[in-house]
Amino acid sequence: MLKILMSNYPNVKLIDAAVTSETSTQLIAHIHKRVLVYQPDIVIVLIGTNDMRQNNDIYAPPNVSISEYKKNLEFLASVLHQCGSKVIFNTLPPYDTVRMEQSVPEKCWTYKLYIDEVYNNIIRDVAEKYQLYLNDMAEYFKEFTDTINIPNNGLHLTEAAHCYFADKLLNLLLTIL
Repeated sequence: MLKILMSNYPNVKLIDAAVTSETSTQLIAHIHKRVLVYQPDIVIVLIGTNDMRQNNDIYAPPNVSISEYKKNLEFLASVLHQCGSKVIFNTLPPYDTVRMEQSVPEKCWTYKLYIDEVYNNIIRDVAEKYQLYLNDMAEYFKEFTDTINIPNNGLHLTEAAHCYFADKLLNLLLTIL
């Protein structure tokens, strides 16, 4: 969607360095070859949903601990800022744990109640500390009146929610350009 919207800007080159199911720890391991090598002017970061996911055993920790997640985001913010990129951090969009658990019961995935608030606050704090741009989707989605997550999935956004996300991101991006 963003590529289509940005097609009116021929001098803008988009590189999608996202990898499905990756955590912030995995992203850091590959940041140089996937992102920094291109010397980007603007980097958009949306990472954390897979970090906070955990096995449905009540004693299981998240995939990436809260403290490690914060260190990872601070590293990303620092290295991207140092290379001269303008950086946009996105808070994490909502998800529906019950529907997600029902859609992939064999994976035994879950999310602790309110853990997204903890991870989103880390995103906000790191963005503020490093003076990065913030696209606060968690807040924006509180005003969204359509269905957010794919009904039989609970994790991924519906087309309408994707468009809403893209609109908010594009508005921010256009203020930077």
